[in-house]
Amino acid sequence: MKNDRLIKTAGALDRIVKICNGFFKAFVIVLLIFSILVLVLGERMFSNGSLTAEFGFVKLYLAEEYQCITSMVKAYTIVSLLCAAVTCAIFSYVCSLLRQILAPMKEGRPFEKRIPSDLRKIAWATLIGGAISEALKLIEQMFVVKALPMDAIFASSAVTGKVYEFQFDATFILVFILIIFLSYIFAYGQALQQEADETV
Repeated sequence: MKNDRLIKTAGALDRIVKICNGFFKAFVIVLLIFSILVLVLGERMFSNGSLTAEFGFVKLYLAEEYQCITSMVKAYTIVSLLCAAVTCAIFSYVCSLLRQILAPMKEGRPFEKRIPSDLRKIAWATLIGGAISEALKLIEQMFVVKALPMDAIFASSAVTGKVYEFQFDATFILVFILIIFLSYIFAYGQALQQEADETV
């Protein structure tokens, strides 16, 4: 017995995921092109007055004398672009796996044999991709400390000192655990479905 609501929902989700995958692939290409252009063309890729410093929700526009595009600024920009490209590539891969999962669901078969395996692939992609992405973000944070004139930015009698606290978001580990758990649920459902089919 086919579930019409499942088929309709899976079809709609598949179309959305397909569009998202196209966007992520395009973003990867654009970001890599910009990374190469910054590497080759250097400061010609930066517009006048474009160098800013962001701290959480605060964005500081630097004075003209601090707008020098150094090699460290270029390195920081390239790392930032690569970090975004890696994130988009991971999302694109996950979208491809999601479409494989949705394919049998569009035909009313939610407990296809390969679904638990595809879910585990998504889980590992999340774990490995998240670790790589966070490592690149850490490198990006270290570059920004070297690239921007921090002493000049905080040269005020109101500031008595500064401490750099590098951030590492480990949420991807929790997502990995949840998806692995979900894969076991689907594997159990698939086993029950197989038993039911054999009984019939």
